[in-house]
Amino acid sequence: TCSLNRYSPGYYGPMGIDNFKKLNEAYQILQAALKKGLPALKESNGTVNVTYTYTCSGEGNTNCNPSVVGLGSDEKRNGGTVTKTQTIDGKQVNTTISSKVVDSTQGNTQHVSYTEITNKLDGVPDSAQALLAQASTLINTINDACPYFHANNSSEANAPKFTTTTGKICGAFKDEISAIQKMITDAQDLVNQTSVINNNEQNAQVGGNNGKPFNPFTDVSFAQGMLANASAQAKMLNLAHQVGQTINPENLTGNFKNFVTGFLATCNNPSTSGASGTQGSPPGTVTTQTFASGCAYVGQTITNLENSIAHFGTQE
Repeated sequence: TCSLNRYSPGYYGPMGIDNFKKLNEAYQILQAALKKGLPALKESNGTVNVTYTYTCSGEGNTNCNPSVVGLGSDEKRNGGTVTKTQTIDGKQVNTTISSKVVDSTQGNTQHVSYTEITNKLDGVPDSAQALLAQASTLINTINDACPYFHANNSSEANAPKFTTTTGKICGAFKDEISAIQKMITDAQDLVNQTSVINNNEQNAQVGGNNGKPFNPFTDVSFAQGMLANASAQAKMLNLAHQVGQTINPENLTGNFKNFVTGFLATCNNPSTSGASGTQGSPPGTVTTQTFASGCAYVGQTITNLENSIAHFGTQE
């Protein structure tokens, strides 16, 4: 991995290529799944195919060497390809990695050759729990790597401002990272409760005796199933409320509130850069601007969770 301004990759330094690869794969999986549409909570066997490309250029740049990108030391930079199996959320996923050298292409006015790496993942798990695992990979990788950062605040009067503009990510944003980790954990627990309900789904008539009155002494299993469902539903309602309130600006103060209202919740809002138009991407779409603008759709998320709580009986 190349150094950055003479600083070697590592904790409180530039992020290394291995961590970038983990971040990129998790992000690409999430983006492909969100474009397809969110799976129902009870869906556990869905899959999505993911293909993404990245490039390397510059003298001495070894980040696209065959041994680094996963091709192996015996493969070629130009024309090398390999298919391997990796485990994602407990499922075997076929992954094809290919490499080629591009000498000229439209828009390449400098005529500089670069290496293009393509990763093709077939059959990636696409379920609520699998996507939450990818989200957890994103935030935990950033927190564990804890890279150095420097941000320049905009001089525009209406633009949001970072309260901390330099330092290490895991220190400057520890409250935000902790809140996001808790949201993911609560959401994972919420999804787990749906399996309780699915396992205790009641299809038989009450009492199981052609509609005869329920007898607590002879219909114990039916009663236990209903009790488990009621407990799971109550826990789901509480967890859904917690997930929403974690990012509700009305409950926040200080730097965390500034981060949510100024950056995290700015999707498709009027631009604060002095230019006309909006920033980020419109609701329901995933574009190249979604990640960069911090699009979390906080308002829509809270509204959707509140609606789900109000109409829980019809939700999946």
